[in-house]
Amino acid sequence: MKLFLILKVTFLLLSLAGLYKVYKRWKLRQSLSSLSGKVVLITGASSGLGEALAFLLHSVGAKLILAGRNVHKLKQIQFTLDTDTHTQVKGLIKKYSPAILEIDLTESHALSGHGQNAIKIFGRIDILVNNAGVSSRGSVIDTDIRVDRTIMETNYFGSIQLTKMLLPYMLEEGGGHIVVISSLQGKLGLPYRSSYSASKHALHGYYDSLRAELSPRGISVTILCFGYINTRLSVNALTADGTSHGVLDATTSNGLSAERAAQCVLEAIALKERERIVASPIHHVAVYLKLLSPSLLDWALRKRSKSN
Repeated sequence: MKLFLILKVTFLLLSLAGLYKVYKRWKLRQSLSSLSGKVVLITGASSGLGEALAFLLHSVGAKLILAGRNVHKLKQIQFTLDTDTHTQVKGLIKKYSPAILEIDLTESHALSGHGQNAIKIFGRIDILVNNAGVSSRGSVIDTDIRVDRTIMETNYFGSIQLTKMLLPYMLEEGGGHIVVISSLQGKLGLPYRSSYSASKHALHGYYDSLRAELSPRGISVTILCFGYINTRLSVNALTADGTSHGVLDATTSNGLSAERAAQCVLEAIALKERERIVASPIHHVAVYLKLLSPSLLDWALRKRSKSN
């Protein structure tokens, strides 16, 4: 009798899990269809996660504005999206030719004009993906303050300034969606990443406040916290003296592919999730350790610091 009851409960739980999975797939499919025709501005779209996300959003019919400093690479992506047979019309999904916007987030004096130019392309911005960023490598003591400022200018001030430029237009349209590509280092301060961690912590605080203020007016905010993604982030990271790190770290090379990371971003955008952590189980544990046992986390980070 007990065995029969256990089997019955197990079957019921598996059935419920299966139904929930089917529901989630249906909800995601419905949500993805709502992205067709949406105007999406992606910063840092010339490579890595930004490039991969551009292909996915294009495939569901979004109107893309590809923003970045490398115009030559942006034009290559634009050409590929326009001609690649794998991204042509499937079913009733209409595809739109992507636009290009040359932008440098460290040039604060020019961002106002860039924001206005972005609006003029399609007449509005529905979704802003703040993806551009630069990492750091170096000890707190050795890092030049100019490096700290450069990291903050790109990762924090550039992001919020562009957001501020576009918010009034979004509010006029009745709402919008701000997507922030962040890192677990927005939750945990890792050794030899002080500038990068600081910029990501600042982003989390700012956009949490923005969400609280403007969600009643139709502005959604989604923050994605990634562990490691296999991109050139570590190669392009700034060292203590401001030169490029030039090394693909082992943790980065073993990270999530840009394509898989982009799929996570696409799902989070479609479902308008508040926050999504995309990382290994051990990194999830670290996040909870900070809440439940900060001293234990400090010990683990000291061990990491010594190994580095």
